[in-house]
Amino acid sequence: MEINKKEKALSEYITPFSFPAIAFSGGRDSGFLAWFVRNKMKKGALILSADHELTPPGESEYRLRIAKTYGWLDMENVFVSLLDLPEINFNTQDRCYACKRRLMSVLIDVARSRGCDVLFDGTTLDELKKYRPGLRALDELGVKSPLIKTGWTKEEIRKASRTYELLFAEKPSESCLATRFPYNQELTPHLIETVSEFERKIRSTVDGSFRARVHPEIRLIRIEVDLTCIKDIFLPEIREELVKIAKASGFKWVTVDIEGFRSGSWDLSKD
Repeated sequence: MEINKKEKALSEYITPFSFPAIAFSGGRDSGFLAWFVRNKMKKGALILSADHELTPPGESEYRLRIAKTYGWLDMENVFVSLLDLPEINFNTQDRCYACKRRLMSVLIDVARSRGCDVLFDGTTLDELKKYRPGLRALDELGVKSPLIKTGWTKEEIRKASRTYELLFAEKPSESCLATRFPYNQELTPHLIETVSEFERKIRSTVDGSFRARVHPEIRLIRIEVDLTCIKDIFLPEIREELVKIAKASGFKWVTVDIEGFRSGSWDLSKD
């Protein structure tokens, strides 16, 4: 289906809802959905975002920048505690389900209190092909995914975002900081802060996607980065600072994974 036909289908799906709320994570997919509803359809909608202990560095500020750019000055941001949930604190394989259920439950409560008749999220067709236990929580809670219902893929979202020259069109994919750790690793404040500081430094020079995967049991941090950007990690001022951060936090080795960035690589490798 051509993009203009999918836009028509998306508009037709959304129109019957009188006052939707949209869960905006800061990524391209939910950003496009929010922009499409508020700025393209010019439909009244409440934009909601959430911060938590596992929010990647810079994401909160980025969401505010998007909101100001597109006039979502009424966007509401809430803090949701996650580490009190055992599934998340101990990074179990069901953590995404527990996380999504907690986050969306809070956003649903906010949406209802503001008179919204539905909560939308930005899940696309691509997510149905991956290990995404959080999708079960969306279904249980009645969260609607208009991009799935009208057949949008991530590449089509990227194409449409480029066409409209949206600020987030080239934004690298992002995920919560729990994805930096192997399953069944306790997520302590020290480990979370180490990864945050490490990735904040990488982001200062790398434009593409990356992850700092942490192997606490062998005191190693493994950097996955888009192969087109891999040389940036070896800039002396970046390399030296990353080693300094790692060793100050009790890690012995920092390595660069020559396979490059892979979304969900813990799931792929099963290590």
